[in-house]
Amino acid sequence: MEIQSPNTRRLGYLTAFAAGAVGLALEIIAGRLMAPFFGQSLVVWAGVISAVLLAVTAGSLVGGRMADGGFAVRGGYRYIPLAAALVASVTVIPFYRLLGVIFSGHTLSLALFTALLLLALGVFSLPVLVLATLLPMITRMLSAGRTDTGTVIGRVYAVNTLGSIAGAVSAALLLVPLAGLTWSVYIVESSLTLVSAVLVLAGDRPGGIASALLVSAAAAVVLSIIPWSCGDAADSAALSFDTPYNRVMIYRDADTIALSVNDPHFVQSIQYLDDEVRLDVWHLYLLGPALLEHGGTGRALFLGYGAGTAATLYRRHYPAMDLTGIELDPGMVRAGRKYLGDRSGARVIIGDARSALCVLSERFDVIVSDVFRFPYMPHHTATVEYFRLIRGRLARDGVLVYNCGRYDEDDTLSRGIARSIAAVFPHVQVLPLGRFNTMIFASRRSLAAVRPPSPRMAPLAVYYNARSRPFTPERGGEIFRDDRPVTEHLVHIMGMRYMIDEAFR
Repeated sequence: MEIQSPNTRRLGYLTAFAAGAVGLALEIIAGRLMAPFFGQSLVVWAGVISAVLLAVTAGSLVGGRMADGGFAVRGGYRYIPLAAALVASVTVIPFYRLLGVIFSGHTLSLALFTALLLLALGVFSLPVLVLATLLPMITRMLSAGRTDTGTVIGRVYAVNTLGSIAGAVSAALLLVPLAGLTWSVYIVESSLTLVSAVLVLAGDRPGGIASALLVSAAAAVVLSIIPWSCGDAADSAALSFDTPYNRVMIYRDADTIALSVNDPHFVQSIQYLDDEVRLDVWHLYLLGPALLEHGGTGRALFLGYGAGTAATLYRRHYPAMDLTGIELDPGMVRAGRKYLGDRSGARVIIGDARSALCVLSERFDVIVSDVFRFPYMPHHTATVEYFRLIRGRLARDGVLVYNCGRYDEDDTLSRGIARSIAAVFPHVQVLPLGRFNTMIFASRRSLAAVRPPSPRMAPLAVYYNARSRPFTPERGGEIFRDDRPVTEHLVHIMGMRYMIDEAFR
């Protein structure tokens, strides 16, 4: 078997790099494509990673058989990137659109939800399976007639790994935030088509007119998918776009402008087009200053600033307060100012809420912690270590207001969080709200009752005084700590109960 020419070796390594880059880019994109329907929990990401690795395993086995059959040496590997592009064009975005239709306005049974999750993992990993056939073929081709096979294998896998790094970084920092999910997939497909074109036309054995026509026809098929699948899976959104961290969807009706993150069924931030005081999470945050001895003055810190709903309400009802917000996603802050009318004038720091607590030097009279993105919250913002950091940034008699989730009478998660807060603060009040939220108020001083700072906020005070209860931790109850992340597990149990209940309702 003859040794390949330098030109063929260069093209082989280029292909290995491209396969790694596209494979990891598709993995990142697949996780974001699934987020509006299945969330972004560790379970979902573990599923995405496992599905991709299974696809790589299957593709490697198939590619090895093809390599031994002479497919690579005869130049067949040149069409594999094109095949992957074709598979992606007829599966990824069309199935993403189909999921949008299925999930739109429907509550799914646990069995159907699980089946769709597994099917999505399989569909989104199909292009990776095709690409995975490349490495055995390239390795076989480049090592033909050589005695340093180990060196060749090492180089191929090193180049492929470097491509994976480039693909992950490009998808996370460039493609998704700048081009959006749909166009990110098209850019990936076009890149694969281009790689095949280069391999066919620039190789030692050019494919000729027939091969060029084949590549052109396949490119036309890929591009033909764009017109009918270029829309968003969340068709009812007035506007949707991707940030480095989230898929943001904005909805408008006669009374509100609402912002959802990843899952269109749950509102993350909202702007009411009137000044009415409502019994919802954002308005109940207004009770924080009302529980202070000096009323609506001093400083307030919002951990999980979002699009600025709570800060806007604070500015309206407590104009003398100094406001600071911490938000991980700068796109959320921009969306709030551009589309939701955030005019709070708050100082917003971009970063992780817990990390920011470690570097802030000021003390605050009220700290609102709302890093709860239904149904999940980062575990490191629900532990006793987190609440100790908050206590260190609160004024002597300051108040913590914390929002977390529950499902009807299942308050296992909220009780665990309240128990962890009670390990740090001597006074804790728990206020249930609707079916899915629990508000927790904590301080070094008693919070048993609140006086409304203005007649307009009287309904909030009445609700708090009637429904809030002092929290007494049970003996032996678990306190959440950094080294044992249990919040997602508890959320999954609640989610399964919810889907089972809805299926039999």
